[in-house]
Amino acid sequence: MSRAGTTNDFDSNLLLDRDQEGEAAGELREKKSAKNWKDLSFLDAGQGFDQSFREQLTAARRIMVTRMKRALAKKTLAPAKQGLSYLLKAAWLNLIDSFGLTLIWINIHVFLRWSVSDKLFCALGEEWLPKQVTAAGGDAAKTAGKGFGLLEIVVLLILDLIILFVIIAVLALIVMIVDFMQASWYEKIYLFIGGLTKLGWSGISALYNLF
Repeated sequence: MSRAGTTNDFDSNLLLDRDQEGEAAGELREKKSAKNWKDLSFLDAGQGFDQSFREQLTAARRIMVTRMKRALAKKTLAPAKQGLSYLLKAAWLNLIDSFGLTLIWINIHVFLRWSVSDKLFCALGEEWLPKQVTAAGGDAAKTAGKGFGLLEIVVLLILDLIILFVIIAVLALIVMIVDFMQASWYEKIYLFIGGLTKLGWSGISALYNLF
């Protein structure tokens, strides 16, 4: 009788252990399932939890197609961008030989980059970077491009201001010539003497300040 009781207790303990193991295994499966769903939660980001998996897969495909189109457009525009970069570089190199006329194209390039597309027209400074460095990208290329770009912006602003002052001076001279031609003989003599007086006084003042 004692042996039978011991056997029954052993069986009860064994069944209890099996039940506990089953409950633990069930909890473990639930945790793994919850973790897997948590790992896939990015599919629901911005889409809403009410969408089906097929709709989310369609959205993912749409994103991939958009990225492929962007990469293809970038690859297609690369030769044109390289050619325009070469023209910008040539404009800077021939600035003195052209007596400043290539400054017109430099300003047009800056305007088109700002108004049309920054993917087709390079930023100021990037035209001096080698093709390999531009294609590789990276922080070094960006830093070098920004350095050249800052220098070119300063030079471009100074040259534009000089050109602006020259244009204003030429227009003022034209107005003075027109006024002089329309004036009477007495007024012409008065303007001529007044101009010589101002010029002489300016020269004397400059010499006085110099010495």
